[in-house]
Amino acid sequence: LTGSWGTLAILTTVTFKVLPAAETEQTLVLRGLDDAEAAVAMALAMGSNAEVSSAAHLPETVTGKVIGGALAGASSALLRIEGFPTSVTYRAEKLAQLLTCKADILPDAQSRALWRDIRDCTPFPDGTDHSVWRVSVPPMSGHAILADFRMHAAADAFYDWQGGLIWIRCEGDPEAEVLRAIIKRHGGGHATLIRASDEQRRTIPVFEPQPPALAALSKRLKEQFDPMGILNPGRMA
Repeated sequence: LTGSWGTLAILTTVTFKVLPAAETEQTLVLRGLDDAEAAVAMALAMGSNAEVSSAAHLPETVTGKVIGGALAGASSALLRIEGFPTSVTYRAEKLAQLLTCKADILPDAQSRALWRDIRDCTPFPDGTDHSVWRVSVPPMSGHAILADFRMHAAADAFYDWQGGLIWIRCEGDPEAEVLRAIIKRHGGGHATLIRASDEQRRTIPVFEPQPPALAALSKRLKEQFDPMGILNPGRMA
Protein backbone atom coordinates (compact mmCIF):
# COMPACT_ATOMS: atom_id res chain seq x y z
CA LEU A 1 0.00 0.00 0.00
CA THR A 2 3.02 2.28 0.26
CA GLY A 3 2.70 5.25 -2.06
CA SER A 4 -0.99 4.70 -2.82
CA TRP A 5 -2.08 7.73 -0.75
CA GLY A 6 -5.04 5.89 0.74
CA THR A 7 -6.59 5.03 -2.62
CA LEU A 8 -6.43 1.22 -2.31
CA ALA A 9 -7.41 0.29 1.26
CA ILE A 10 -7.81 1.41 4.85
CA LEU A 11 -5.31 0.13 7.42
CA THR A 12 -7.01 -0.94 10.66
CA THR A 13 -4.18 -2.79 12.44
CA VAL A 14 -0.49 -2.13 11.90
CA THR A 15 2.44 -3.95 13.52
CA PHE A 16 5.94 -2.49 13.35
CA LYS A 17 9.32 -3.97 14.13
CA VAL A 18 11.49 -1.12 15.42
CA LEU A 19 15.05 -0.54 16.59
CA PRO A 20 16.03 1.25 19.81
CA ALA A 21 16.26 5.02 19.45
CA ALA A 22 19.83 6.29 19.24
CA GLU A 23 21.23 7.55 22.54
CA THR A 24 22.82 10.53 20.85
CA GLU A 25 23.78 11.94 17.48
CA GLN A 26 26.09 14.45 15.84
CA THR A 27 26.01 16.10 12.44
CA LEU A 28 29.16 16.93 10.51
CA VAL A 29 28.76 20.15 8.54
CA LEU A 30 30.95 20.66 5.46
CA ARG A 31 30.76 24.33 4.53
CA GLY A 32 31.14 26.01 1.16
CA LEU A 33 30.73 23.03 -1.18
CA ASP A 34 28.82 23.49 -4.42
CA ASP A 35 26.10 21.00 -5.34
CA ALA A 36 28.39 18.70 -7.36
CA GLU A 37 31.10 18.69 -4.69
CA ALA A 38 28.51 17.95 -2.02
CA ALA A 39 27.19 14.98 -4.05
CA VAL A 40 30.67 13.48 -4.15
CA ALA A 41 31.25 14.06 -0.43
CA MET A 42 27.89 12.53 0.51
CA ALA A 43 28.53 9.47 -1.66
CA LEU A 44 31.95 8.97 -0.08
CA ALA A 45 30.52 9.32 3.41
CA MET A 46 27.59 6.95 2.78
CA GLY A 47 29.97 4.37 1.34
CA SER A 48 32.32 4.54 4.32
CA ASN A 49 32.28 2.41 7.49
CA ALA A 50 31.23 5.44 9.57
CA GLU A 51 27.60 4.26 9.37
CA VAL A 52 26.24 7.63 8.32
CA SER A 53 22.47 7.54 8.82
CA SER A 54 21.51 10.66 6.84
CA ALA A 55 23.11 12.88 4.23
CA ALA A 56 21.73 16.17 2.92
CA HIS A 57 22.94 19.34 1.24
CA LEU A 58 21.63 22.85 1.78
CA PRO A 59 22.75 25.50 -0.73
CA GLU A 60 23.53 28.92 0.71
CA THR A 61 20.06 30.23 -0.19
CA VAL A 62 18.51 27.70 2.20
CA THR A 63 20.94 27.46 5.12
CA GLY A 64 19.52 30.51 6.87
CA LYS A 65 16.04 28.95 6.95
CA VAL A 66 16.76 26.03 9.30
CA ILE A 67 17.50 25.85 13.05
CA GLY A 68 17.05 29.56 13.51
CA GLY A 69 19.63 30.55 10.92
CA ALA A 70 22.57 28.88 12.70
CA LEU A 71 24.00 27.66 9.38
CA ALA A 72 23.49 30.89 7.43
CA GLY A 73 26.30 32.29 5.32
CA ALA A 74 27.54 29.28 3.35
CA SER A 75 26.28 26.08 1.78
CA SER A 76 26.25 23.11 4.14
CA ALA A 77 26.65 19.42 3.33
CA LEU A 78 25.28 17.52 6.32
CA LEU A 79 26.21 14.03 7.54
CA ARG A 80 24.43 12.54 10.55
CA ILE A 81 25.92 9.87 12.81
CA GLU A 82 23.82 8.20 15.52
CA GLY A 83 24.41 5.67 18.28
CA PHE A 84 26.26 5.39 21.58
CA PRO A 85 28.21 8.52 22.62
CA THR A 86 31.71 7.03 22.38
CA SER A 87 30.91 5.38 19.05
CA VAL A 88 29.42 8.55 17.59
CA THR A 89 32.46 10.62 18.56
CA TYR A 90 34.89 8.06 17.18
CA ARG A 91 33.05 7.65 13.87
CA ALA A 92 32.65 11.41 13.42
CA GLU A 93 36.42 11.87 13.84
CA LYS A 94 37.20 9.08 11.37
CA LEU A 95 34.73 10.46 8.84
CA ALA A 96 36.26 13.93 9.04
CA GLN A 97 39.68 12.38 8.39
CA LEU A 98 38.32 10.44 5.42
CA LEU A 99 36.84 13.56 3.86
CA THR A 100 40.13 15.42 4.34
CA CYS A 101 38.40 18.69 5.09
CA LYS A 102 37.47 20.73 8.13
CA ALA A 103 34.04 19.87 9.45
CA ASP A 104 31.97 21.68 12.03
CA ILE A 105 30.06 19.52 14.51
CA LEU A 106 26.46 20.07 15.55
CA PRO A 107 25.74 18.49 18.97
CA ASP A 108 22.80 16.26 19.77
CA ALA A 109 19.93 18.73 20.35
CA GLN A 110 20.86 21.00 17.47
CA SER A 111 21.39 18.01 15.17
CA ARG A 112 17.96 16.58 15.95
CA ALA A 113 16.30 19.96 15.34
CA LEU A 114 18.12 20.31 12.02
CA TRP A 115 16.98 16.96 10.70
CA ARG A 116 13.40 17.67 11.75
CA ASP A 117 13.55 20.87 9.70
CA ILE A 118 14.89 18.96 6.70
CA ARG A 119 12.31 16.20 7.06
CA ASP A 120 9.47 18.72 7.27
CA CYS A 121 10.77 20.88 4.39
CA THR A 122 10.79 23.84 6.77
CA PRO A 123 12.51 26.28 4.35
CA PHE A 124 9.55 26.36 1.93
CA PRO A 125 6.24 26.67 3.86
CA ASP A 126 6.13 30.45 3.49
CA GLY A 127 2.42 31.24 3.24
CA THR A 128 2.48 31.54 -0.55
CA ASP A 129 1.24 29.25 -3.30
CA HIS A 130 4.58 29.20 -5.12
CA SER A 131 4.85 25.68 -6.50
CA VAL A 132 6.96 23.13 -4.63
CA TRP A 133 8.19 19.92 -6.23
CA ARG A 134 9.31 16.74 -4.49
CA VAL A 135 11.71 15.06 -6.92
CA SER A 136 13.06 11.54 -6.40
CA VAL A 137 16.01 10.55 -8.61
CA PRO A 138 19.30 8.58 -8.44
CA PRO A 139 21.48 10.42 -5.88
CA MET A 140 24.34 11.29 -8.23
CA SER A 141 21.89 12.72 -10.81
CA GLY A 142 20.25 15.23 -8.49
CA HIS A 143 22.65 18.15 -8.86
CA ALA A 144 22.78 17.81 -12.67
CA ILE A 145 18.97 17.72 -12.90
CA LEU A 146 18.64 20.84 -10.78
CA ALA A 147 21.31 22.67 -12.78
CA ASP A 148 19.49 21.87 -16.03
CA PHE A 149 16.13 22.90 -14.58
CA ARG A 150 17.52 26.24 -13.44
CA MET A 151 18.32 27.03 -17.07
CA HIS A 152 14.55 27.21 -17.60
CA ALA A 153 13.09 28.37 -14.29
CA ALA A 154 13.98 30.48 -11.27
CA ALA A 155 14.05 27.99 -8.41
CA ASP A 156 15.37 27.46 -4.91
CA ALA A 157 16.14 23.93 -3.73
CA PHE A 158 17.84 21.62 -1.27
CA TYR A 159 18.76 17.95 -1.20
CA ASP A 160 18.01 15.04 1.15
CA TRP A 161 18.62 11.29 0.81
CA GLN A 162 22.25 11.81 -0.30
CA GLY A 163 20.97 13.99 -3.13
CA GLY A 164 18.29 11.55 -4.28
CA LEU A 165 15.44 13.67 -2.93
CA ILE A 166 15.26 17.27 -4.15
CA TRP A 167 12.81 19.82 -2.80
CA ILE A 168 12.37 22.56 -5.42
CA ARG A 169 10.49 25.84 -4.91
CA CYS A 170 9.69 27.67 -8.15
CA GLU A 171 9.35 31.44 -8.26
CA GLY A 172 7.12 31.37 -11.32
CA ASP A 173 5.52 28.69 -13.48
CA PRO A 174 6.24 25.16 -12.18
CA GLU A 175 7.42 24.12 -15.67
CA ALA A 176 6.13 20.58 -15.20
CA GLU A 177 6.81 19.36 -18.72
CA VAL A 178 10.33 20.80 -18.67
CA LEU A 179 11.19 19.29 -15.29
CA ARG A 180 9.85 15.86 -16.16
CA ALA A 181 11.66 15.84 -19.51
CA ILE A 182 14.94 16.72 -17.76
CA ILE A 183 14.43 13.94 -15.20
CA LYS A 184 13.82 11.45 -17.99
CA ARG A 185 16.93 12.65 -19.84
CA HIS A 186 19.05 12.03 -16.73
CA GLY A 187 17.95 8.45 -16.18
CA GLY A 188 14.43 8.75 -14.81
CA GLY A 189 12.72 9.42 -11.51
CA HIS A 190 9.55 10.98 -10.14
CA ALA A 191 8.38 14.57 -9.71
CA THR A 192 5.38 15.14 -7.43
CA LEU A 193 3.76 18.58 -7.26
CA ILE A 194 3.35 19.10 -3.51
CA ARG A 195 2.15 22.72 -3.54
CA ALA A 196 0.72 24.92 -6.28
CA SER A 197 -2.11 27.33 -6.99
CA ASP A 198 -5.59 25.92 -7.55
CA GLU A 199 -5.38 26.68 -11.26
CA GLN A 200 -2.03 24.88 -11.60
CA ARG A 201 -3.34 21.85 -9.73
CA ARG A 202 -6.29 21.65 -12.13
CA THR A 203 -4.07 21.64 -15.21
CA ILE A 204 -0.85 19.87 -14.14
CA PRO A 205 -0.68 16.15 -13.26
CA VAL A 206 0.33 16.17 -9.59
CA PHE A 207 1.92 12.72 -9.79
CA GLU A 208 4.41 11.53 -12.38
CA PRO A 209 2.38 10.44 -15.45
CA GLN A 210 2.58 6.67 -15.96
CA PRO A 211 3.34 4.95 -19.26
CA PRO A 212 0.11 3.62 -20.86
CA ALA A 213 0.74 -0.03 -19.92
CA LEU A 214 1.48 0.82 -16.28
CA ALA A 215 -1.49 3.19 -16.12
CA ALA A 216 -3.77 0.40 -17.33
CA LEU A 217 -2.36 -1.96 -14.70
CA SER A 218 -2.85 0.66 -11.98
CA LYS A 219 -6.45 1.19 -13.11
CA ARG A 220 -7.22 -2.54 -12.92
CA LEU A 221 -5.60 -2.76 -9.48
CA LYS A 222 -7.65 0.19 -8.24
CA GLU A 223 -10.85 -1.40 -9.55
CA GLN A 224 -10.08 -4.65 -7.70
CA PHE A 225 -9.26 -2.98 -4.37
CA ASP A 226 -11.93 -0.28 -4.55
CA PRO A 227 -14.67 -1.27 -7.02
CA MET A 228 -17.06 1.44 -5.77
CA GLY A 229 -14.48 4.22 -5.96
CA ILE A 230 -14.90 5.43 -2.36
CA LEU A 231 -11.25 5.56 -1.23
CA ASN A 232 -9.78 9.03 -1.79
CA PRO A 233 -11.46 9.54 -5.18
CA GLY A 234 -9.53 11.90 -7.43
CA ARG A 235 -6.40 11.80 -5.29
CA MET A 236 -4.07 10.27 -7.88
CA ALA A 237 -6.05 10.32 -11.12
